[in-house]
Amino acid sequence: MLSRLTITILLTLTFTSSAFAQLDIGLKGGMNYSGIDFNELELNNAIEEINSTSQIGYHGGVYARVKFLGIYLQPEFIYTQMNSQIDIQKSGGNQTTEDFTLSRLDIPVNLGVKLGPASLFGGPVMSYNLNYPSEIFEIDYSGGTLGYQVGVGLTLGNFIIDAKYEGSFQNIASEVVIDSRSYTVDARTGQFILSFGYALF
Repeated sequence: MLSRLTITILLTLTFTSSAFAQLDIGLKGGMNYSGIDFNELELNNAIEEINSTSQIGYHGGVYARVKFLGIYLQPEFIYTQMNSQIDIQKSGGNQTTEDFTLSRLDIPVNLGVKLGPASLFGGPVMSYNLNYPSEIFEIDYSGGTLGYQVGVGLTLGNFIIDAKYEGSFQNIASEVVIDSRSYTVDARTGQFILSFGYALF
């Protein structure tokens, strides 16, 4: 059983937190510059190397920011389109290029520390694929992939600006299909993200 003093302290902390906490809800969007890292490609006689060329994509969605005593928690629901080109260097000097266009629902939850109008933040992001980005990938769409974000932000009134990097804890694909043959690989996406947001209320 909790003592009366303990209950009083918990109630006081609850009401104090409610009094000092502030909630902002708004829209945000911007640009992203994304690519793919191919690691641990299965040794074979057909492919020498696989690389990607990063390209610009875009994103947009909604966010909520709960602020309390100089820190904030910011969950977001973001539609993201990532673009890049995959360059396949085959044995014998032949090279082919595949387009990569991935549409995702990203759900990042970042914890930030305010430093005046600036802030530092980071946290996990869950991503769910919405389309097949390339014919060369064998992708499991039954679940999402877990990643992370770290970045810096700036708050000016109702406007926010975020610049961050996103990496992946899990591979987006464990196989690539080249000329009707499958090869194991560890393919992970990464992107630099520039976002602009506005708090509606």
